[in-house]
Amino acid sequence: MNKIAVIDYGMGNLHSVAKALEHVGRELNESVEVIVTADSNVIAEADRVIFPGVGAIRDCMAEIRRLDVDQIVKDAIHSKPVLAICVGMQALMSASEENGGVECLGFLDGEVRYFGDDLRGADGQRLKVPHMGWNQVSQSRDHPLWKDVPDNSRFYFVHSYYVEAQQQGMVTGTTNYGYDFVAALADSNIFAVQFHPEKTSYVWSPSVDVPHSSESRALLQHYANFIVDEARENSRTMEWETLRDNMFANDKLLMTKGSSQDVYLFDIKTSMYPSLRLCSS
Repeated sequence: MNKIAVIDYGMGNLHSVAKALEHVGRELNESVEVIVTADSNVIAEADRVIFPGVGAIRDCMAEIRRLDVDQIVKDAIHSKPVLAICVGMQALMSASEENGGVECLGFLDGEVRYFGDDLRGADGQRLKVPHMGWNQVSQSRDHPLWKDVPDNSRFYFVHSYYVEAQQQGMVTGTTNYGYDFVAALADSNIFAVQFHPEKTSYVWSPSVDVPHSSESRALLQHYANFIVDEARENSRTMEWETLRDNMFANDKLLMTKGSSQDVYLFDIKTSMYPSLRLCSS
């Protein structure tokens, strides 16, 4: 049995990560035990370790040090595969500009920078910060975790800060949002990503129809929660037949929240803001 430890220091999408791992295990017919824990002994016994993170880096680093998670991560990366996600990736770097400047773990050589208040796209249009939504990841070099993942696949991002790596040889993936930034890093046992794989039930190709399965919908629901209230306030109704027929037109994804009678359509090519809402089925 594969035992995967998700490090719990109170600052990660722990439930989402655990459920996504269990889902993948079922898909692959693998026996997987997922443990959410801060116990160093349990993590030491695990085959693989997930180092998640969300929120402000100052708060994350405070909890990491208070709970001795820095030593736990240091020990883990010397002996087993470690996947760092979002702020978990940023915490591995030397320092961050966030919160007036915060010293990070320094396990990887690089800094965490702010996108800025006047970020512009190639067309000169101002871009929203945080960078939130689906975006393409261009694979910079081969890595086992890229196996069977098409280049330029879409993954889900939500962040205002990005990693600037000092060693370009570590960069395994980049994304463009105003300019190119590091989306994935690899060094020895570490694979770190700025995007949220636990919020991506499968990769997206705009040229391929995506099956709308109940499993994928359930996996995606958890991150829809924080924008559902906004969707309720900024939406218009649409007949079910019309919405169904255009379910995946123009890189859009149908999602449900709560029940099939509360359905939202999101633009997965540019952002996760809702564009339509179905009031009844």
